[in-house]
Order: sequence, then C-alpha cells, then structure tokens
Amino acid sequence: MDEVLLQNLITLKGQGYKPYDPFKVLYEKDQPLLCVYKTGRQVAKTTSVIVQHLFQVFSIPHFVVLVVAPLEAQTMRISNMFLRPIYNESKLKKIFATTVDQTLFMSFPNGSGIVFSYAHLDAERTRGVPADKIHLDELQNFNYKFIPVILEAASGSKYGFRIFTGTPLTHNNTLQFYYNQTSQAEWCIKCEACGYWNIPSLEHDLDKMIGPYRDDISEESPGTVCAKCSRVIYPQKGVWVHRYPEKKWISAGYHVPQPIVVSHYADPVKWSILLSKRDGSIPYADYAREVLGEACDVSARLISLNDLLAVAELGSRFELERIRALVRNYPLRCLGIDWGGGGEGGNYTTLALVCETHDGFIHVPWAIELLTPHDHIREAKEIARFIDLFEPHFIAHDYSGAGALRETILVHNNPGIQQRIMPMRYVVGNDGIACKYVAPTSWHPKPCYHIDPTRCMLIVIGSIKMRLIRFFNDDVKPDLSPGLLRHFLSLIEDVGTSRGYESYRIVCEPGYKSEFAHACMLGCIAIWYRTGRWPKLDTRGYNFSVQTN
Repeated sequence: MDEVLLQNLITLKGQGYKPYDPFKVLYEKDQPLLCVYKTGRQVAKTTSVIVQHLFQVFSIPHFVVLVVAPLEAQTMRISNMFLRPIYNESKLKKIFATTVDQTLFMSFPNGSGIVFSYAHLDAERTRGVPADKIHLDELQNFNYKFIPVILEAASGSKYGFRIFTGTPLTHNNTLQFYYNQTSQAEWCIKCEACGYWNIPSLEHDLDKMIGPYRDDISEESPGTVCAKCSRVIYPQKGVWVHRYPEKKWISAGYHVPQPIVVSHYADPVKWSILLSKRDGSIPYADYAREVLGEACDVSARLISLNDLLAVAELGSRFELERIRALVRNYPLRCLGIDWGGGGEGGNYTTLALVCETHDGFIHVPWAIELLTPHDHIREAKEIARFIDLFEPHFIAHDYSGAGALRETILVHNNPGIQQRIMPMRYVVGNDGIACKYVAPTSWHPKPCYHIDPTRCMLIVIGSIKMRLIRFFNDDVKPDLSPGLLRHFLSLIEDVGTSRGYESYRIVCEPGYKSEFAHACMLGCIAIWYRTGRWPKLDTRGYNFSVQTN
C-alpha cells in the first residue's frame, strides 16, 4: 500500500499516519498466511496492526477480523484506546459515513466487521464467529490448548489470515514457540562506514548496537551504533532478512526490539531511559523481554530446544506398525509411565517406550498422552493394548501417590504383566543413591524401588546433551501445539534453603507440563538399573551410585 495514501486516510493525534519502518511490511500487497510479531513494549505494534485491520475491512467486502486477547480488559483497551481513536480521526469514517456504538463489535456498510473477544480461561466465546482473519494479541499469555480452538473460526474462510503479536516471556512460552516455527526475520542494518551488517538480536549484535547517550540523538543521528566499528548506524535504512526465507510466505516471523524503532532511537530522553534499564534500573529478565523483545528465563533451564532437536531423529511416533517392527531389534525395552491427574492444567498419564540398543544407547521411538484422566479402567485397557503391541520387558511407573491404585487396576486388567512391573517411588535425597531396591517388610509387603528424582533427571538430561539418548522427530516439524519432547523444556532449577542447608531441586515451570520427561526418566532408570550400565557422567559432582538387590 502506498505510504502517501496511508498518511492521507489515517490521522493520529492530528498528524498523518506514517508507519514505523519495521511495520511497513504490514501494508504490502501480498501477505503471508501467518505473521508472528515478537516485540518489545511501546513499539507501535498494536497501532500498526489495527491500521492494517481497518484497511482490510474497508477494502474487502464481507471481511471479518476476529481480535482475541487473554483478558477482557485487554480487549476493551484495544477497542477503546486504539481502534476507535484511529477510526474516528480517519477519513475512512467520512467515506463510509457510519457510526459504531458497540465496544466489542464494529460493523461497516460493506458487510465487513471487527469482532473482539477474550480467552483467558477458555475459548468458548470465539465459537460461532466466521472470521477471515484472526489476531491474537499478547500471545505470551495464552494457554496453548485454546489456540487451535480459536483458529477454527477461520477454517472456512478463503483467506484464513492469522497474525500473532506479543512480548516474549520464557523460551518455553506460547509466543516463543510459535515464533520458532516462522521465518524468524531480523531488521538488519548495514553500517555505512565499514559495511558490516548488524543483526539486532541478542544472539548476534543487539547488545553492541546500543550506543552511549548523546545530547544530539535524533532521527538524523540515531542512538544506535555499529557492533563492529561503533559508528552511528541508521535503523530507518534497515531491511528484513529472514533466517528461513523459504517460510516467509507461509509463516513469517518478525522481531522488533525498541532500539530499532524511531520513537526510541531518535529521542534522547527515551534513549537515556533505555540505557538506564540496560544498566540495571530493572531486572535483566524484564529488560530483555520488555525492551529487547527477547525471551529470557528467570530460572535456569536445564536443556535447550536445540539440544532436543539434535537427538530427534527416530522418525514419527505415530507410525505404529513401523515402530512395532523396529522395537523387535532392541534387546531391552521398558515402558515408562507417569500417571496424570487431568484437571484444568491437562496433566495426562503419559507413556514412553524406552529401548536400549545393542551398543548401549537409549532410543525413545514412541510416546503418547492418554486423554482419559478420570476413567482409570479405560486408561488401564489402553495401556494393556500398548503393552501387547510393543511387548516391553519392564514396566516402570511412578509408585508415589495414587500410583499404587493405578498399578492395581492395570494388573487387574492384564494379570500377566505382574512380574514385569517395576514400581518406583520418588524419595528426595534417597541416601545419596540414584536408585535402590527396597525389600518388602511387614508394614509394606510390596517391594519397590526408591529413586531420587533430581539425581535421576540430571542423569537423563546429561545423557541427552551427550547424545546418548535419541527421540522421535515429530517436534522438529511445525505444529499447532507443542509436542511431547518439549516437556523437557519445562524443567527448571529451584535452589533454596531448607533447615539451614542449600537445597537443589528440579521442578516443572508453573503452567507447563513435564509428564513425558518423567516417563522417559522412569524407563531409562529401569534399564540402567537392571543392566548396571549407567552412563558415565560428571554432572554437578553427584555420586550416581546404585544399590543392587
């Protein structure tokens, strides 16, 4: 779209609208099916996208835009503080000569409309809206499982445009997950002095591009500098460069930090505030997220997505017949089971088929979540079916909590597996031993295995990083929701003090799931204990000794 036309038709605060350079791509004629904007705060993200919505509903008859935010208050803010002022000041309103008096719905004479909704606790409000374009704002605060439901609103449209916007939180966050599936474009700026191309991401040059304070900072003399020679560079002359150009017409991703936006790099006051945030006036995690638009983990994450994808090479976990033929070649197979409780968080019973190869590696070619958390009988029958299919030598399950009851139901439905079951109980500390056999006693007549979950998970994580464990590869492909392999990304360190001593635990990040990681751990520990072939790791100085029965 011509920039002069934008300035003539749209007015903001009495001046013709001029889009910031990184957002001009929104007004190009050809748009990808999915756009994901990962941005810092106050970079004109919402304004830019709202203007795009208005031009589309005005120029395309019967075109419906569905704007969804997590909270009702956020929805009202977008409608009342962004859309309505832009619409009321624009010449488009005079052309259409229409009055809009509903906060959550705007209709226009050509049959087009903009519908607002919210989806913090559920996605029910979005059902029944026949949308041509869906805008999810503040994506970082959305629950993963609601998004496919919301996107169905555009499944019948010949357009089916989607635009996701937000400020990232952690690397395991909804926004970061979707951004990782895109072309991952950066606003690259060539230095006119030395010719170096500056890439404004923390992975590359962003830190070094933030120059010192100067009184003469302006659009003609920005605060940004070349990461190589420290001369002034001009973000207004930047270009989008896609890391994965083959994806840009299907799923384009754009990273917009504050330092490349004119309202920041050309204003000495705002640049001074940006520098104070960088120098510690706010926590670093907030600076990275809010200012730089970069995901940042507060707690130490144990493993990265790249570590996981590097060992995801065993094919699809959904090809049951292929996997069934494959597992016959493994000399030792164990089915790890982590019991779920269902509930709003969706923590389901998860199975992982863990196999040892002839040369001592661990392969996990298959796993599944059982989506029947409150039907224990049906769940047991499903597990029995997979036991018959893969014929594991052991079945290692979490014997803690309700595990004893779930085992009883499982054995009742399949009595022949009794001798193969290895019940494992989580015991923090566990006398400094990763796994030990506990013989039956008069007060607890059933033998079981005590495992220290922190020590055992560290062994598994270390083995993945050393590529001693391989997985199915479904998570390598773009998907509508995070796959099971990403459960490992939910594991974070929790360091505290208990009874005067420093305590160290591995916990699941609130709001995420780790059942698959625990199912894998149970299977690995069972195999390593039975064979005695524990991986040789020097992880945090722990003595990963075992006690035989």
